[in-house]
Amino acid sequence: MAERFRHFLRTRRRPDGSAWTGAEIERATRGEVSRFYVSRLRRGLIDDPGFKKIVAISRAMGIPIEAWLDAHPDP
Repeated sequence: MAERFRHFLRTRRRPDGSAWTGAEIERATRGEVSRFYVSRLRRGLIDDPGFKKIVAISRAMGIPIEAWLDAHPDP
């Protein structure tokens, strides 16, 4: 899961073209996913973030939910 999330952080950009940070994901999810949680997920300390967190991150970053499970995450 961490590798997939790091891939999204590398390849998906914010609307202004800048990279997503934990603080920006926290703001975009209205606190549903904290910057601390983002850091732990990125470092592989969270194996299963759960559906609610994945949905929040996906909506914020514009990632199809299916991309978390696909062998090739970029549509």
